[in-house]
Amino acid sequence: MDAEFNALFKRLFSLRKTDDGGGGKPAPAPGTPGTAARRETGSRDNRPVPRKFLGIYFRCCTIYGRIYKNAAGTAYEGRCPRCGMPTKVLIGTGGTSNRFFEAE
Repeated sequence: MDAEFNALFKRLFSLRKTDDGGGGKPAPAPGTPGTAARRETGSRDNRPVPRKFLGIYFRCCTIYGRIYKNAAGTAYEGRCPRCGMPTKVLIGTGGTSNRFFEAE
């Protein structure tokens, strides 16, 4: 029983081979994010890059929410979290540096 347990233990918890063949970091397990995923998220520890947003007070439902920058980068777009009323704030020269607004 002890020999079987030891063999199973060694098989389950054996160290993975390293990329360089010796003393370096272990190779990533198949299916885990590697350097390509790091490039997409923009951070070394695979945390997503925070998206730019504006804080909006929706008067229609008296609730706060966020609207995010669209893919083209020309406006912040979103909807009221309760009723779904669309809101759009254009981005342009001579604008404001405020990050919080009210929507009717």
